[in-house]
Amino acid sequence: MKKGTLLTVWTVMLVVFITVFAACGASGNAGRKESYNGSYYVDEAKASPAAYDNEFPTGKYDEGNPAANDIDVADKDTDIVKPDRTAQKLIYTCNMRMETTEFEKTLTALRGLIAKYDAFIESESQTDSAGTWYYSSYRKTSGTLSERIVIRVPSENYDAFLADLDGQGKIREKNTNVENITQSYTDTETIIASLKTQEKRLLEMMESCETIEDMITVEDRLTEVQTELAVYESRLKGMDLDVSYSTIDLTLTEVLEYSSDSDPVYTATFGDRLKNTLKESWENVKSFLEELLFFLIRALPILLIIGAIGGLIAFIIVKSIKGSKKRRAAKRAKAEAAKAAQAQARQ
Repeated sequence: MKKGTLLTVWTVMLVVFITVFAACGASGNAGRKESYNGSYYVDEAKASPAAYDNEFPTGKYDEGNPAANDIDVADKDTDIVKPDRTAQKLIYTCNMRMETTEFEKTLTALRGLIAKYDAFIESESQTDSAGTWYYSSYRKTSGTLSERIVIRVPSENYDAFLADLDGQGKIREKNTNVENITQSYTDTETIIASLKTQEKRLLEMMESCETIEDMITVEDRLTEVQTELAVYESRLKGMDLDVSYSTIDLTLTEVLEYSSDSDPVYTATFGDRLKNTLKESWENVKSFLEELLFFLIRALPILLIIGAIGGLIAFIIVKSIKGSKKRRAAKRAKAEAAKAAQAQARQ
């Protein structure tokens, strides 16, 4: 066979081989849709969420909680109640600061609203800053009562409660917030479903254990699953409470009169400033004299005692000085008399 003929035969066989191989590959990929993500091709049928929902009964893989994912493909036919992913889980909160000139009346009205809207008080504290109320001469010159109360209102009554509360006093500050915990709630439901599946499987394994060692191993794992399940169920109940009952954190303060929200704009003249300065100076002098007078009145008993002691000490000192002078004078007279006697004797 000639060299050219042999090369032609080999070329024809290679083309046939490539054609058959391509046909096999096409039949194997029939019905498969791929997309290029920039690095590699992805099978879109496998990458869809529905595909993972069929493969994993929980419909979600939680990297932070491996125990919640301990389900193999064989469990996809077990009865697992999938969470409702359409309902929104919203938590409403409101922080409010309110002033009132009728503290007890406003507090009574507030308790009436709590009963009207089926709410309840989560915490409550009241303070009174009056420091001299026990004196018979005490007169209230400023608001002293303050109450902080945390109210839980059914979420369906939240807006109506705030609307009725608006007319009970003067609102000084009001901050509202809405937190969407739908994703966290759904994840928690998914983990609980997974843990219940594991618990059911472990209970079945417990009945079929043949050795004590196997039973202890299964029981230890069952305890871990049940403990974790209790934690997540408690967390879910807390979420349910926060979603069902909105929170209103109210601080109610007593005032004698409502102050203006904004001070009027006024430019003082030279005469106004001089008048205000003289008035302020006189007020300071009067305040100083009053404080000095009351200080002297309070300190009078102590000053009398100090004066008596000081007088006694001065009397003793003066008497001692006078006695010393008398003694020195007597000695001087005695010495002079002795000198005179000596002089007379010499004569």
